[in-house]
Amino acid sequence: MNGTLKSFQVNDQVVFLSEVGGGIITKIEGNYFYVLDETGFERPFLADQLSPVIQSMKKIELNDIQKDNKGKSQVKTVKSQDLIPEIDLHIEQLVENHRGWTNHEILTFQIRTFRTFLEKSANQKAKRIVVIHGVGNGRLKQEIRSFLSGSKRYQFCDADFSTYGFGGATQVDIRLNWKD
Repeated sequence: MNGTLKSFQVNDQVVFLSEVGGGIITKIEGNYFYVLDETGFERPFLADQLSPVIQSMKKIELNDIQKDNKGKSQVKTVKSQDLIPEIDLHIEQLVENHRGWTNHEILTFQIRTFRTFLEKSANQKAKRIVVIHGVGNGRLKQEIRSFLSGSKRYQFCDADFSTYGFGGATQVDIRLNWKD
């Protein structure tokens, strides 16, 4: 994927470009950005292996990564009965610059981001999420729904059209403690 030189800072939220997942930058040493991933491991990456996250999750952070007084990372789960986590998969909401990316690269990145968000939400016991994919030609929506229909763990339908528009988002109900 082509892109411009990226500059990151400590505490920036990023996603991995070559694998599913992401995390928070904890330190920078030379050309390496150390990222605390969803599993709690700190791993080194080069700038061209990361992309900044600029999406919002409707005022709910599934993980608040905080430093204790000894500099160790702690993961604190935030629970809310009223808010439903959501992710906007429009590419402009996920990366700062996608110029030069092919449609296939964009779609692959969006699907990878969706699967990471879904897995993270399920692991943190979210019962429902909303995935904003837009109407477009329907390819992203089709891929998302095809993935979801492959598992009895998920049920889905169009999200509330008064909030998200007609067919522009999918509501996913997650069955907890489910094994395929």
